[in-house]
Amino acid sequence: MTNVTQKGNDITVTVKVTNTGTVAGKDVVEIYYAAPYTSYDKENSIEKSSKNLIDFGKTSTLEAGASEDVSVTFGKDEMASYSYKHDNGDGTKGCYILEAGDYTIYAGKDSHDSWGNDTVKIGTTEVYDNDNPRQSEKDSQSILNDDGTASDTPEKAKADSSAKFVAATNQFEESNSYMEQSDITNLSRSSFSTTQPTKPTSTSKDLGSTYVTNYNNMSSAGFNVETNADIGNVSTSKAYDNSDVTVEDSGYTLSNLRGKSYYDSEWDTLLNQIDYSDSTVQTELATMLYYGAYNTAVLNCVGKVSTKDYDGPAGFSSFMDISSSFLMNDYCSEVVIASTWNKDLAKEMGNSVGQEAITYGLSGWYAPGLDTHRTAFGGRNFEYYSEDGVLAGKISANVVSGSADQGCYAYIKHFAMNEQETRRNLSSMWANEQAIRETYLKPFEICVKEARSTLNYTSDSKGTKSSKVVRGCSAVMTSYTMIGTKMSASNYSLTNSVLRDEWGFEGMVITDFGPAVNYDAMIRSGNDFLLNASWTGEPAKITFLTDYTSNTAKHTLRQSVKNICYTVVNSNAYNGIAHGSTSYRDISGWRVLLYCLSGVFSVAAATGIGFSVYYLLDSKNHPERHKPKAVKNK
Repeated sequence: MTNVTQKGNDITVTVKVTNTGTVAGKDVVEIYYAAPYTSYDKENSIEKSSKNLIDFGKTSTLEAGASEDVSVTFGKDEMASYSYKHDNGDGTKGCYILEAGDYTIYAGKDSHDSWGNDTVKIGTTEVYDNDNPRQSEKDSQSILNDDGTASDTPEKAKADSSAKFVAATNQFEESNSYMEQSDITNLSRSSFSTTQPTKPTSTSKDLGSTYVTNYNNMSSAGFNVETNADIGNVSTSKAYDNSDVTVEDSGYTLSNLRGKSYYDSEWDTLLNQIDYSDSTVQTELATMLYYGAYNTAVLNCVGKVSTKDYDGPAGFSSFMDISSSFLMNDYCSEVVIASTWNKDLAKEMGNSVGQEAITYGLSGWYAPGLDTHRTAFGGRNFEYYSEDGVLAGKISANVVSGSADQGCYAYIKHFAMNEQETRRNLSSMWANEQAIRETYLKPFEICVKEARSTLNYTSDSKGTKSSKVVRGCSAVMTSYTMIGTKMSASNYSLTNSVLRDEWGFEGMVITDFGPAVNYDAMIRSGNDFLLNASWTGEPAKITFLTDYTSNTAKHTLRQSVKNICYTVVNSNAYNGIAHGSTSYRDISGWRVLLYCLSGVFSVAAATGIGFSVYYLLDSKNHPERHKPKAVKNK
């Protein structure tokens, strides 16, 4: 370590790396921090690891004897710990806190062995509540300048002048309260010897009537759209909006909105064209939202084209189109990619996948996987990067950025806490909010906040070419699992409060394959559509929803359409589509001619083969018919 400097919120660590070997090579510089563990932490159940990875950098290829300075910059607010018991004084509870004290910064080759360390002094405790959100929250929620840098204004202020930056506050109180029960023991640094996990008793296995009721109220069969206090047609619910929905056909089309802000008023002009009473629109809406497997469907009333979206984390593959998947590249598993500790290489992988997407006419990619390696026996470990959220987050942010640079949106998955494979559609994950945020949500948070891509677009009807840096992560896939008693796919706190409000996510959210979720609850929670396939070809019906006629239902449907359209219009699906043009997919004339000629030749060939077979069989069965006739000499 040659230098550690602090400027405002930024801390920069510089490390000189020398190749002392005899051949060329690379090495990684891992930066860790150790935070003070105080009496306040012990009193408020704040757990802190003795050493935490915070960022890393990798050298270029160094020849034998060569040296290189590697600088790594991170925010001091990234060293804050989440206190889920803190009263914020504004009706909310829980926030990140950076306690005053000495923070040791290490440069190491792993979490155990370091090459050197220095100290950063934090003079006063900083509480990152809604009056003082972390810089990472401000940056992720801000209007972005064309070069991708954050401004000092929330992007939501474009639609609501009173909008303010939002801090991370408790969103999973049910799970917090469950973990605080007297018969639940939480492992604690304050006393490792007395807080070790014990075998559950019959009492501790009993969820209790309150939690069972909570589950039933949000289950696929138990959700009541008219009475549910959380997201139902109740005036105090989070989803409630009884204002009239405007329907007006202005001839506007989705291509006008490529490159526009998510909060641009022109989105209203486009979405007003959705006539919820029109049977054709109802069918197209239902198809888009119910049959979302491996595609996003066409919606003609807003000029949206269909897309193909394929699986999986080691490159495109899909049993929906075997003929194409056999021609695509297979990449290393995510474990191997993370093991390189190479952000640039990760971005190159994403870039390569994005180029393949263009070649094969694909726009979406069901990858990468960001969940945590809790155990070596995890059934999806090959789809996930690491046991460390920072490593997984930084690598995935670069993979997603590279893919998005080529116009391919990557569905980061499985959001969130998909930590087992057996019975995952029935499993419920319980943890206090510090563990949820600092371990299980951390890679998703980093990816959403840090991924960036360059968008090229036509900005007006005159054909003006423009370019700007935008948020790179615009698609998410939720998990099968429940956090507490709520499915991830119908968890408003997860998909709206955390993902969109705190992290500034703009785009669409899909479920994992056909979860047992209530569809009204799914849409109203901000999970926009269902990963479900029509095996019989039967068209979807809008009646898959219990309520599609109330104003609240129309507003939530409208929001889902906007989220899907925002992602798709800024993808490769709209490459080369002129500003203001209405697009559709059809077979080109030359293909029709080719198919006709191919058919003619196929019929001729089949006829020829048929006559040949007939001749051979007839000559065998009736040789007398095929004897050459004698020719008399004259």
